[in-house]
Amino acid sequence: MDSSMKKIVLALGIIIVGLILVFVISNQGQKNSKELQNQSTGQIDLQWNSDLDASIKQAQKENKSILIDFYADWCHNFKDLDTKTLNNVDVKQKLHNYILVKINGDKSPEIMSKYNITGYPTLMLLDKDGNIIKTQIGFIDSPEFLEWLK
Repeated sequence: MDSSMKKIVLALGIIIVGLILVFVISNQGQKNSKELQNQSTGQIDLQWNSDLDASIKQAQKENKSILIDFYADWCHNFKDLDTKTLNNVDVKQKLHNYILVKINGDKSPEIMSKYNITGYPTLMLLDKDGNIIKTQIGFIDSPEFLEWLK
């Protein structure tokens, strides 16, 4: 390869690296903008886990309580709990202090049996070691739920 061809390849490489950097920086800016927008509009995204054992380890590490939401896809009250209660801005803000776990009871019969869950939805509050603090069976609205968490 002659020197003029090497210069062209080098220039193209520099341009490609520059474009990649611009892309990465602009995507980071969009992410930060979305986070700021969510904060300013009161939208809070919650992280729900499905692995209870890993969640207990995380709770111990972070010294947090665990909230388990036992559900079934076919349960009407579960859907109401999700859309009306757990989607409430005040509830979401409060739930950031907990390790959150959603367990589909139809797919986890061993966990259902372990915690003696007989109906949906069931909310269970555990301490950081996985010991039951209290249980709520059935739909609960946002104000009642916030009071229940105390």
